[in-house]
Amino acid sequence: AQLQAQGKQLEQALATQRRAIALAPGDGQLRLTLARLYAKAGDRTKAVAELDRLAALGERFPGQAQVARLRESL
Repeated sequence: AQLQAQGKQLEQALATQRRAIALAPGDGQLRLTLARLYAKAGDRTKAVAELDRLAALGERFPGQAQVARLRESL
């Protein structure tokens, strides 16, 4: 997905990332990447929704600082 995004294929990158999450729904890093892709695509609402899911995990997701930084940038 990240290679697709770098190649300006955001729709394909989003679809690939959503498939990855479907295979591993508990992987917070995949959700964080999805939030970043949504932000890059200009879809603030979906990016915030993913960030809210991660924030709700609290200490169970160690990337809370990254979540907070991305949220501030939106």
